[in-house]
Amino acid sequence: MDGSRVVAPHLGTSIYVWTSLIGVILGCLSLGYWIGGKMADRRASVKILASVIFLSAIFIIVISFSKEYVLAWILPIYTFDLRVSTTLAALILFGPPSVLLGIVSPYAAKLKINSLNSSGSTVGTLYAISTIGSIFGTFLAGFF
Repeated sequence: MDGSRVVAPHLGTSIYVWTSLIGVILGCLSLGYWIGGKMADRRASVKILASVIFLSAIFIIVISFSKEYVLAWILPIYTFDLRVSTTLAALILFGPPSVLLGIVSPYAAKLKINSLNSSGSTVGTLYAISTIGSIFGTFLAGFF
């Protein structure tokens, strides 16, 4: 939701903007889930998980400072093809933090699972917490 607010002043709020934001973020999350699973199988530690979360926060902060430059650079592409410009903007601005945030779920699951007998409830609890955070973030971004 905040992504649309970031790109709207430069690229508008068309269906292309929303499609690009949703598609890029879902794609990058999927890549992050895959990477996170591989990383967790190699070496799972709370320190690495904390580093990934911290790095994702840094990338989110960087969006605030880089958005005007990135969108000004993309603006000439806008006149060429809105689909390309919105996808490129979403990829540059929101791709890195989305990949990093995707890493968190499988990595946290690996750290939290103690036995296969309780793996279902452990993963279910982690996804429930993640979804509650997404709901909270949606209302926070949409209303404030």
